[in-house]
Amino acid sequence: MLDEINWENIIIHFVFLWLIALFIAYIKKTYLAVKIKYYFTIAAIVLVFLNVLHFIGYEFYIIFSLIEWATKFILPWVALYWVVRLIKVFEAKS
Repeated sequence: MLDEINWENIIIHFVFLWLIALFIAYIKKTYLAVKIKYYFTIAAIVLVFLNVLHFIGYEFYIIFSLIEWATKFILPWVALYWVVRLIKVFEAKS
């Protein structure tokens, strides 16, 4: 059966996500360089991703497993796609 809902944990995660969203909204309105804004946005996305993973019961080390899985199965298909596009470009020039 379902255990009792831990409302404190849910509220902490929810407040953390809202703080990150407010921080990103503030960063977008500042006069920082565009590159720095992108870095802050990427850092916020990573923090949200880690927070959501922790909330559903996974820990930080799962990211390494996801990276390993992506390099084994997804990246070869992406590379194949770009090689095929490159071949099509060379054929169109000929």
